[in-house]
Amino acid sequence: MLNSPSSTAGAMNASSPLVSIGMPVWNCEKTIGAAIRSILNQTHGNWELLVIDDGSTDGTLREARRFVDSRIRVHADGCQRGLVPRLNEAVKLSRGEYFARMDGDDVSFPERLEMQLTYLDWNPAVDLVGAGVIVFRGEGEVLGTRALPLTHEEICRRPQSGFHLAHPTWLGRTEWFRDHPYRSDAVRAEDQDLLLRTYRSSRFAALPAVLLGYREESLRLEKILRGRRSFLRSVVREECSHGRTLRAMAAICEQVAKGLLDAIAITTGLDYAILRHRALPADPAIVQRWKRVWAASQGQWVPKSIEVSRPTQPVESKDTSENLEPNAAQPSILYAGTSPLSVQWFLRGQLGYMREAGFDVTVVTAPGEGLEQAGLKEGVKTIAVPMVRSISPRRDIVALCRLWRIVRRLRPSITNVGTPKAGLLAGIAAWLSRVPCRIYTLHGLRLETIRGPMRPALWLAEWIACHTAHRVICVSESLRQKALALRLVAPERAVVLGAGSCNGVDEARYAPGPCASRRARELRLRLGIPDGVPVVGYVGRLTRDKGIPELARAYYNLRHSFPDLHLLLVGDFEKGDPIDPVLRRSIETHPGISLAGMVHDVSPYYHLLDLLLLPTLREGFSNVVLEAHAAGKPVVATRATGVVNAVIDGENGILVPVGDSMALSEAVTCLLRDPALAARMGSAGRRRVLLHFRQQDVWNSLLREYMGLLGANGLPVPQVVGNAPADIPQEHEQEEILAGAPLKPGRWLARLRRTAVGAP
Repeated sequence: MLNSPSSTAGAMNASSPLVSIGMPVWNCEKTIGAAIRSILNQTHGNWELLVIDDGSTDGTLREARRFVDSRIRVHADGCQRGLVPRLNEAVKLSRGEYFARMDGDDVSFPERLEMQLTYLDWNPAVDLVGAGVIVFRGEGEVLGTRALPLTHEEICRRPQSGFHLAHPTWLGRTEWFRDHPYRSDAVRAEDQDLLLRTYRSSRFAALPAVLLGYREESLRLEKILRGRRSFLRSVVREECSHGRTLRAMAAICEQVAKGLLDAIAITTGLDYAILRHRALPADPAIVQRWKRVWAASQGQWVPKSIEVSRPTQPVESKDTSENLEPNAAQPSILYAGTSPLSVQWFLRGQLGYMREAGFDVTVVTAPGEGLEQAGLKEGVKTIAVPMVRSISPRRDIVALCRLWRIVRRLRPSITNVGTPKAGLLAGIAAWLSRVPCRIYTLHGLRLETIRGPMRPALWLAEWIACHTAHRVICVSESLRQKALALRLVAPERAVVLGAGSCNGVDEARYAPGPCASRRARELRLRLGIPDGVPVVGYVGRLTRDKGIPELARAYYNLRHSFPDLHLLLVGDFEKGDPIDPVLRRSIETHPGISLAGMVHDVSPYYHLLDLLLLPTLREGFSNVVLEAHAAGKPVVATRATGVVNAVIDGENGILVPVGDSMALSEAVTCLLRDPALAARMGSAGRRRVLLHFRQQDVWNSLLREYMGLLGANGLPVPQVVGNAPADIPQEHEQEEILAGAPLKPGRWLARLRRTAVGAP
């Protein structure tokens, strides 16, 4: 007998699961073990698994019953009724509020249930959500991935052609499945028939993340043609019932043509070569992730060779540019930042997105584990060049020489440099190498809060960085105006893309919901914060220019009105801009203040807060404001550069004068005493994030900028590799799209490419 590692915990929820997983099976003795283990490995534990046997004649039942877990229910009557009756039986037996589909030869990724349930919890209008799949065969051999539309409009764009929503990834509300049972005459096309019958009255969506391994040992022509015939019957019946005879005839012609193509592809043995949509090239990061999931589903330890482990020794600084040859077939981008942390803060997800859009991407920062991990995760090249944030003439000259050598060797089409030191040194190196498209991303102006002899030096560094670039991308409009006022850049060179922000926010990661609430409760317990007490918090560097002294004074004032008020600080103190040592000791020893330190994932901390405080003296565009708003939390902040573009005073937060701790405490008091107002502001903040600051929207704007610069210089634009971005969603569609669903370059990119090169 195989005992589940969480079987004891699962027993508590066995009678009232949140989600029921229907798994009809027939003669899958060799694969059902991996399928069940993948469910046992789920991060969400409140489920039941309904294994519905359809008269198997091998050892399928024996294998299923080897797993001892009260959440697993095996049903067998010895009869073979077919898939559709078994699906309806599973829905009928379901005790969960939600119902999920899975086959006995597929493998779910551990976070599948948690991510899909979180999405449906946040999007009550959606009835059914799918996810991305990685196609495999045999012992986990990857064939590729499938193109995936994300929104209801994209999924249902051509209903007579079919719906690209993989059936085993479905998760929806159980009542919806009961109201719309599978139809028995739609053999091999029961899922397509169901979507066709319901798409006008229901809402569908898909998560962009790959959450299921879909087994496809071979393409069987008979099976495919039977499915096409069943679906065609459903389409003709549906269209004729609405008097659309011409559309029915068009559907017949289309399905016949597709059937002929299927026959040619399979009979000639060129199945995946011709039917490329069935297995697109898979992202290397997804393949690595799949290897770990596959190993876990086999009951194996994850091999260390495929784990991204934290180095135990300092990363040695090496100039690896000797081993990096430019890819002549692709336009290339060289990103440069001072610290490896800048990759995590400013470029997470963007690097992989640009690589998928057809660019050859290289990243240069100072050495550190963050750089190496970013390269593995994003699938891009990385080069470590020692750089320091402070002024150090000797080190800076050495770094400049190394950067110039790297740029000369790589010959990038575009350089995008950011942060003050890298913006200066890499900007000069790109200018000396005559890179055709040079971009400086202005993340903020340190000189705003500097006085004395350092200020002219910082001004000169920023002026040089701006003037060695063809385009200066300011991350907010107020930052652009400040740069113009300081005469750092000419107005025609300075731009703000969209509503601002350097990388947007992955709103799905911060979305409120039952899982987020559970993690917040666990954090509260771990940090020793009593239940029921209000908590305000701050996320970022604990330095003077971030307003930590003003924050501390405001908190001490608030304790008079709210004796139980708790302050949570997420971040570390820094030597570069230290606060007063006496104040630091006071913060570290105060019983009402919790110091979480620097954490890898800040998302659960926001759900612990009633509101976020940001008393900063300067910003470029505050990412923590976007993260708090994505979590549905209001923000009290100062009227500083950058912040005024992130917080709309009175709508999604309250702005107070810079340096005014009394006004800060009064604003916090207002929100703590009016929870309804705080909730409205938090909801307004999340709506604004969904409309303007989703990561894919920011990446799309930057991609347009890249394409425009390439076209203006007569340079070749990228040819899309791998999965391609779909059409850009309109604003009225964006609230319906899952938080974090990355767009992929598709027809809109083709139009953009033609525009960039002047083609009709």
